Amino acid sequence: AVAVDGGRPRKLIDERGWVFWSPDGRYLILITPVYRPNLFRLADQRMFAVEAPEAVGQFLSWSSDSKKLLFYRSSYDYSITLRAVSSNGGPTFELGGDLKLWPYFHDWSPDSQWIITAGQDRPLWMIPLSGGEAVPIQVDRYDQARRRDAPADELTGGQFNMGSLSPDCKRLLFSLDRDDAKEDLFVAPFSLEEARTTGPPIEILKGWERHRGLKDYSWSSDSQGVCMIHKGDIWITSVDKPK
Repeated sequence: AVAVDGGRPRKLIDERGWVFWSPDGRYLILITPVYRPNLFRLADQRMFAVEAPEAVGQFLSWSSDSKKLLFYRSSYDYSITLRAVSSNGGPTFELGGDLKLWPYFHDWSPDSQWIITAGQDRPLWMIPLSGGEAVPIQVDRYDQARRRDAPADELTGGQFNMGSLSPDCKRLLFSLDRDDAKEDLFVAPFSLEEARTTGPPIEILKGWERHRGLKDYSWSSDSQGVCMIHKGDIWITSVDKPK
């Protein structure tokens, strides 16, 4: 670990694995190579094994309030079951019902009552943790991110790729494929209450070159900027002005 304002780095954990920081900054979850989750408390540097029910599958993320953990379990029929469990214990519950989801990339609402994730039949769904019906998200006017009269070297058209919502859930990040295997990255205003984008998108990076299959971007905590891997380097860009 190292402070963002500088200083000497210090080792926290000797074991290898994937590490996820809790939103409140108090804990780390270490996922070992055999997918066994362990909770590391930063205050006293103690490690605890997470005894989650076997049925929940593998850890995916923390909720925004750090009080819930999200797991997923794949099945032999290539469908995905999404389940949640309270970090205080108790029974697990399935999210989304019969929806065909692709929840590896997802976001939590600021109040931790909704999970926003991709579906196999439509781009986005809002899944309530209360057990109610899932709400489809309408992504309006994303085709306006492309000028149909653009010169050939600017490349028009392209498949929509889901990115993520900003931490305050007021902006939606997404990209459009180009014919040269690159992507153009956009941000559109978004309303959680209306479950839809509410205005035209802003292009924040043209010709994005990333490693497919990796979540190589991250929102700033104030929702004003995006950090991404582009051409093997780390870039930071504002979401308020076109780049």
